[in-house]
Amino acid sequence: MKKFFLYVISATIGICIATMLHLSFMMVEAKGIKMLPTIEPGQKVIVCLVDNDVATGDIIAYKTPFYSLEGEGY
Repeated sequence: MKKFFLYVISATIGICIATMLHLSFMMVEAKGIKMLPTIEPGQKVIVCLVDNDVATGDIIAYKTPFYSLEGEGY
């Protein structure tokens, strides 16, 4: 019975950690040439989701609003 609870607790902790990692990172594809030479068009990059920890020199990815005339994507 102890092993069963140990397995359940281990699985729950593993699921929680995987969910936190999944929700704090995302992969996006660079579109356009605005980020050359740092990021090439079509290159996929991993983005860390933050709220207010933006400093000079950071690269920021954002989704354009649906009414934007410049195109879609990040």
